[in-house]
Amino acid sequence: MISSNTERPNSNNSLEINHILETGQISRKDHQSLMTALLSDSRLNDGDRRRINQVFDALRTGKIRLV
Repeated sequence: MISSNTERPNSNNSLEINHILETGQISRKDHQSLMTALLSDSRLNDGDRRRINQVFDALRTGKIRLV
């Protein structure tokens, strides 16, 4: 049961990332969720880490707005 719960956020993160990149906006909740996944989930694969970092890079450069 624990492993199914830890796998679930990864798929949710993919959906969140797609939505963020399409809209150019990220909510504080999504920002915190992605930051938590990046910092605490050692099971993230390189592709997931790269996509999350892509969001944070876009946020830093102003391509994505925090709403």
